[in-house]
Amino acid sequence: VVYPGWASCGTGTAVMDTLTFFNNVLSVTVIFAAFWYSCNDGDSLLLRERLQDVLQAMLEVEQQHSVGEVRIAVGYGACKDIFVQGSDLMGVMTPPQRTAHFNRIDSMKQLKEMYALFYTAGSAAERYVGNKTLFNEILAAAEAVPGSYSALGGNAPVMASRFALEGAKVLLAAKRSSYIMNKVHPSIIVRGDETESDEDIHLIIEYKAGESWGTYQAPRANRFIIHSDDNNPVLSTVEDFGGQLEAFKPNLFVVGGLQMMDNFPFPPGSYAIYCSFICVFCIILILYYTTLCICYI
Repeated sequence: VVYPGWASCGTGTAVMDTLTFFNNVLSVTVIFAAFWYSCNDGDSLLLRERLQDVLQAMLEVEQQHSVGEVRIAVGYGACKDIFVQGSDLMGVMTPPQRTAHFNRIDSMKQLKEMYALFYTAGSAAERYVGNKTLFNEILAAAEAVPGSYSALGGNAPVMASRFALEGAKVLLAAKRSSYIMNKVHPSIIVRGDETESDEDIHLIIEYKAGESWGTYQAPRANRFIIHSDDNNPVLSTVEDFGGQLEAFKPNLFVVGGLQMMDNFPFPPGSYAIYCSFICVFCIILILYYTTLCICYI
């Protein structure tokens, strides 16, 4: 505490100098302690051992309280995702003169203008490609890019795989292609029509923060997804899957993949019919079967 009278005498000056000295020492000490903690304690063997002990104890407590078999039904759809870097695919193309928004893509010009729009915003987006020939050409170019790769796609199979890893018994609604059946967790029961079609492929074009494409620059890392999928947007496995639920008797029903309905070219009036059907179906599930969780991602 500094009293007002001190400021006009030598004692006041000495006290102020002393307080300033101790403030500086305290600041340096705090900064040094924080630096030492971040550099040493965060990576210390002791800390890792303690964290491992805590995790092990939590697992032991969980194992002491068995909840029995958990049955989870997950819908809808699955696909094959192809990942490619945007700089390797779009970067070799001439950038468009302008950006533009479209609900669907039917030409290379529209693709480049739409990609540039979301690229400069750093926003994720997904669009349906109505021109099958165009999509197949872009897909072939993407698969030829060194470093491109494929993975099991779709919210439903990803969530189903996670549930299966946690020990749950899982029923998945999806078309059964050889690729999907080889990629899903072996304990997952897949119900849906068999198909060898390659239509359920989604191309994921990724870009990094700070990347440039002509005069366009990405402010943050994100992805632009295109597909020509005519199965997943219409939830083609709904009716067949509904008949499987009564026998499976799930404790939880998780609905994913509804975002696929966005911007899909439904025939006039059919979008409302699909939405109404899904609402009624979900209400029936809530009333008669199980807990419902809807994931719109």
